[in-house]
Amino acid sequence: MKTLQAFSSLVGTVVSLVILAVLAGAAWLGYHTFYTRHSLERDLEAKQKEIVALSQELDAKRREITRLETAMRLLKVDRRVAYLDVLRQAGSAKDGTLTTTFRFTEVTPEGKPLHENREFTVHGDMVHVDALVVKFDDKSIEEGDPLRSTSLCLFKRIYGDKQRPDEAFVIDREGAQPAAYRGGKEASEFERQIWAQFWDYANDAEKQSKAGIRAAHGQGVFQKMVPGKRYRVQLRASDGLSIVPEDLPAKSAGPAF
Repeated sequence: MKTLQAFSSLVGTVVSLVILAVLAGAAWLGYHTFYTRHSLERDLEAKQKEIVALSQELDAKRREITRLETAMRLLKVDRRVAYLDVLRQAGSAKDGTLTTTFRFTEVTPEGKPLHENREFTVHGDMVHVDALVVKFDDKSIEEGDPLRSTSLCLFKRIYGDKQRPDEAFVIDREGAQPAAYRGGKEASEFERQIWAQFWDYANDAEKQSKAGIRAAHGQGVFQKMVPGKRYRVQLRASDGLSIVPEDLPAKSAGPAF
């Protein structure tokens, strides 16, 4: 009887130990699973943050590359230049029938035509050229900001003194990127905003200040045209629009480039 009781007690002890071992194992497995899952979640969260940071850094690099590409294009254009070559005049100023025919050719700073030249005939002998001009503040220029170290210009229209401005010939389409600044590239976001929102900038001092703009306005020059003369229309980086007479190249009824 005592032997049976001892055996029963031993069995009970063994069973209890087995149960305790199972519970301990289950507890350890649960803890290990929880800890591993929590660790994986932390690692995943850290990786996600790292991916976001890398993505932001990549976007910043792309913006910087775009900014530098735009800067390189704009720095090459320290001025916009176009030639008006007077081909002929007909009629009489006395009876109001005088007309002036000239060829308009826009060129790069190296003197190469940007596009096919265009021939215009206007009423009168006083030719007006209107443009939209953006000038940046002195601080940006002094600090060497490549995007704002030159004035920008959009040649808007051209017309004679004996006709209304709304009858003018359109040169650059308003809101579009002028050919001189393309350089084979699409306009940057910076340029698109400037040209698409030109009159918003022109009428909002705060908007100008945030963009580093000193002035945004229309500007016009006009000149009495003489047959056989060439007139250079230009906007220098640090100056306004100007028109300067030159002799028309020999052997040519048009520009010699």
